[in-house]
Amino acid sequence: MKTFDYVRATSPEHAAELFAARPGARYLGGGTNLVDLMKLGVERPDALVD
Repeated sequence: MKTFDYVRATSPEHAAELFAARPGARYLGGGTNLVDLMKLGVERPDALVD
């Protein structure tokens, strides 16, 4: 799995700002499928916004 930044938002608005500021970011929001895809190398986000 590739290294990535993890950022935790304090509000929905903050999450949108963090997401917009990080090209290649993905929303985590539960993220069970996303984490599995990351382990398989299918998804390779630069950052996760939670």
